[in-house]
Amino acid sequence: MQNNQREIVNMDKIKQLQEEVNQRMEEAITSSNFPEFLNSKGLVEKTLKVQVMLDLNKIRDTDYITDKELQDALREMPGTEITLRCCYPCGPQWCSC
Repeated sequence: MQNNQREIVNMDKIKQLQEEVNQRMEEAITSSNFPEFLNSKGLVEKTLKVQVMLDLNKIRDTDYITDKELQDALREMPGTEITLRCCYPCGPQWCSC
């Protein structure tokens, strides 16, 4: 497989992980009373931001991730961390950062 094709496959794996994290975070947030709690404290709009991040250095040093293609893709990512989800409360729902 050529490098360009490999990069596309690897980015697809990371994109898939981001989509799965987004879905699970949305489910967790909406099935809890967390948004109501934040509203009661006045933490609305962009006063609070929630992020799900991966420490790429830890991923590079371990074999925790069982999906080999995803593990390789994350190991090849430049930098030290990647944000999978960033959101803030905006009314009864959450908006992306």
